Amino acid sequence: MHKSVIPFVLFNLILYSQGQPDSWIGIDCGSNKSTSTFDFIWDTDEACIKSGTNHLVPNSTIISFVTFQTLRVFTDQNKNCYTLPKTSSYGYFIRAAFLYANYDGQSRPPTFDLEIDGNKWTTRIISVCLATTNKDEIPFISSLEAWPIYYTMYTGLSRDMAWLSTYRYDYGSSIGVLGYAGRDDFNRIWEPIVVAGAVNTSGNGQQQHHQLHHMPESMLPPIISAIEIYTATDPLIANGTNQSDLNGLMSFTNVYTRLSGWSGEPCLPSDTVWQWLGCSATVPPRATSLYLSGYQLNRRLTNFQQMQALVDIDLSNNSLSGQIPDFLGQLPNLRKLNQSHNDFSGEVPTTIRHNKRLTYEYVHRLCHYNSISYLLILNNNVTNSVSGNPNLDRKDGGSSKTALIVGLAVGIPLLVIAALLIVFWLRRVRKTENGSTNTQEPLCTSSRR
Repeated sequence: MHKSVIPFVLFNLILYSQGQPDSWIGIDCGSNKSTSTFDFIWDTDEACIKSGTNHLVPNSTIISFVTFQTLRVFTDQNKNCYTLPKTSSYGYFIRAAFLYANYDGQSRPPTFDLEIDGNKWTTRIISVCLATTNKDEIPFISSLEAWPIYYTMYTGLSRDMAWLSTYRYDYGSSIGVLGYAGRDDFNRIWEPIVVAGAVNTSGNGQQQHHQLHHMPESMLPPIISAIEIYTATDPLIANGTNQSDLNGLMSFTNVYTRLSGWSGEPCLPSDTVWQWLGCSATVPPRATSLYLSGYQLNRRLTNFQQMQALVDIDLSNNSLSGQIPDFLGQLPNLRKLNQSHNDFSGEVPTTIRHNKRLTYEYVHRLCHYNSISYLLILNNNVTNSVSGNPNLDRKDGGSSKTALIVGLAVGIPLLVIAALLIVFWLRRVRKTENGSTNTQEPLCTSSRR
């Protein structure tokens, strides 16, 4: 679900599941203490989300509604999710509010996605996510509410989708109704409006026209007190990320501090997949890649052997320690494994050394000689990307390394000979052109592929 953010926005929806209603949840986003309005307590968002930073709205003292005096901003992750406890299994009102107030001094209210994890409504949590859609536009939020609805309300609305509140008019009123404070038992906000004769509304891009007529036998004109117009979303997600993959990803977010802020649906929608994850387009989606290079991961590598669909794992440039676990070599679909530049110790497991499905990495050096570049292969024995682990005991690998050497026996010598001939030829050419020997040494930089 997409929502363009203007200086002030209220976003409302109804979402169904099964059961009886219970209590109201109010989150004052970005606040470092609980606040109250109309005898209702708004909690901080510290227990609901681990990503983002708190900001105070400029000139907040002139803003009467306390939940608009602060906001939470999300600069680091492409997807940031609030996790709210769910006390009802029937349905919920969700309301999010956004007051930009030029908090960043840029005078550019951002645009971003607001997502509701459809598949989460049958579990014990409610997940509301803000996702980056443009690189330079930062998501933020001022407040978030969730409260159950009675099972007798809105019975005509389909329960396999969410319903966005498009209009909610209080006819004949000059001040409207502001939720509980306005004596609406269901915390709805009603906009005051006065319309003579007809009511014009729009929904789903189509014009709707409602005409009121009195009955022939009536001596009084028609009346209307209020109207609600809802727009249906696409059907809710019925099949989220495979449960085995969810369990494996949870082992990462629970163990490593740098990943603790990630929550919500990892693979859906497909355009807001977690930025360190790759997913398949299957139903349900499977996690196929882990891109965790440089994520400051430390301690031992967590066990994620249940993620059987993984094809590509990049754990390089971290501080992972201990022995490399056997299960990595037993993942049935794994084709590329990069564990370079960590603090692993012990031996490389035989499940990895003997795994012929993995892609081997070759270390090259790019040399510059007399302004001409050439590529020289220096090391063709770096298998499975385990280089840069000084405490790792890399044995010869038995049949795996033998197969590698056999496979390269023809190609590597020819490439080395060709490289040496090029260097020899370049020296002769330079000597002939300059009339003297150029003693400049080649300048080399390392590279990988």
